[in-house]
Amino acid sequence: MKITAGLGSIDEYIRFAEAGADEFFCGYVPYSWAKKYGTVMPLNRREVFCYNVQLGSYSELEILSAMIKKYRKPVHLTFNSLYYIPQQYPEIAEIIQNCMKLGFCSCIIADPALILYLRNHGTDCDIHLSGETGEINSRMVDVLQRQKLKRVIFHRKNTFEDMQSVIHAEQLAGGERAQTEFEAFILNEMCQFSGAFCNSLHCDEMGYLCRVPYHLEKIAKKDRLCMQVITIAVTLIR
Repeated sequence: MKITAGLGSIDEYIRFAEAGADEFFCGYVPYSWAKKYGTVMPLNRREVFCYNVQLGSYSELEILSAMIKKYRKPVHLTFNSLYYIPQQYPEIAEIIQNCMKLGFCSCIIADPALILYLRNHGTDCDIHLSGETGEINSRMVDVLQRQKLKRVIFHRKNTFEDMQSVIHAEQLAGGERAQTEFEAFILNEMCQFSGAFCNSLHCDEMGYLCRVPYHLEKIAKKDRLCMQVITIAVTLIR
């Protein structure tokens, strides 16, 4: 088993590598992208500038590339947005191709359309299916595996039984699919949401939805019945 650690800045790479991390993931959002699209059309769903959560310049990637050559601990770049507008796909492909020239040849991607675009346009990077995609069973993974995924990252709400079922199905498929890697993502920052169903913006201008105080408790029978009535009413209105 390998330990994969997230990088908020290049300053953390050596410290984490020496502490025992086997590999890393980090976001890369060029300033040109942020200037053009702002925070409402994110590249990585982590459009934060006030503190270090990802890399923001090509020069940082160059420095990180030199570190990787010395410490031999790979870094996977994340593109976690659930969807993009059509004109952004060639721009993202160009960003990934420039990163590949520095040796960053594996990308964590959440948008199935981006995966398909890269494959159809000859961008031959290793693709790790992001946990933000919300893969829930072996049939879903089976469809996405047509794009030759190297790794499947389970989302934070998967049970051990679900993960075991998907892994077993991939092993039974045989061939290259039997060599698929799997990654279990440990819940961070106490976020109660599944990434695939989260529409919160992570930026400097507003607080993150996952940090809003909340309370969990069982719903009484009467309350459940009330919710069912509301659901039926909404359905009838539609």
